[in-house]
Amino acid sequence: MSNFHWLFLGICFLAALQDFLYFKIPNYCVGALIILFIIKVIVLQDVADLYFPLLVFAGVLTGGFVLYSFKLLGAGDAKLLAATAMWASEFNLLAFVVFTALAGGIISLLYLWLGRTFESTRVLAVNLFSSVLVNKGQKAEVTELASAPKRVIPYGVAIFVGSVVVTIQSGMR
Repeated sequence: MSNFHWLFLGICFLAALQDFLYFKIPNYCVGALIILFIIKVIVLQDVADLYFPLLVFAGVLTGGFVLYSFKLLGAGDAKLLAATAMWASEFNLLAFVVFTALAGGIISLLYLWLGRTFESTRVLAVNLFSSVLVNKGQKAEVTELASAPKRVIPYGVAIFVGSVVVTIQSGMR
């Protein structure tokens, strides 16, 4: 695996952590993934290799926003899914989709099974990481959100799992 792939996984981890803690995926993570991919292709490959991944990005983004319009997927999740699918299109897009869906299903089952325990774990993690990740003004907002139970699944975590599996699988070739 190249350094680009390690950076890709690091950015995906940051997005997944933000999604788990705050149910928000920052646009700077998605933008960084797109820019990093374009730089990687320009440096390591031919510019013509950008066409298919960009087509995959556009297709997944369109599908993601259709799911968003029916409130089945968050907007940040749709953007992150499109950006990571662009990366996965070089290796095994089908494996990425399958592993992301499996991880999302497992996370959903855990959320249903653990209920308040899952939410309590998330709140504990928010309190642990808040001094590192956000300023004190945002911490109060997060604790308010955490006190009211939400029926939201941090799908960015599932997208991260799918990205890790496909990246590791591609690095073993």
